[in-house]
Amino acid sequence: MGEKMVDIKGNLWLISIVAGIIGVITIFTPAWGYLSGSENVAAWLWGLYINNGNVNFIDLDEPIVILGIISTLIIAIGTLPLLLGGILTKVKDREISLLYLVGGILPIIGIIVFLAGTESLYSGWWSYYIVHVGTILAFIAGGLGISAGVISIMENRKT
Repeated sequence: MGEKMVDIKGNLWLISIVAGIIGVITIFTPAWGYLSGSENVAAWLWGLYINNGNVNFIDLDEPIVILGIISTLIIAIGTLPLLLGGILTKVKDREISLLYLVGGILPIIGIIVFLAGTESLYSGWWSYYIVHVGTILAFIAGGLGISAGVISIMENRKT
């Protein structure tokens, strides 16, 4: 009784902006690492890594860095339509479903490229290393963006 339903359609712009912010955070948080005994390694997609408190970069000639940079660029490009779509929707009061969808799909593609690429380059990679929050956030950002796009499309078809 007295429950108020949240107006999801009216807040798709906010969902898109949150997804875009999560996409940006994805780039600046570790994506993979290793933890065993006294060794603790956290690494970002673009080559930064911390090994027991020592900060360094993986050599640029390593294939994983090239793969990570490509994945980072795909994720970064995906965050732009999410942020832009949310801002334009709020300012112009018009849903931009395509921007939500594209922005949601790209972070997922970017992280899958990295996950599959590392396993194909280094067989058994993911049985040794673990995913960190940066990997998970890419899927969350993508899922939110795709959800906003699908809801927007469904709502626009009703009208």
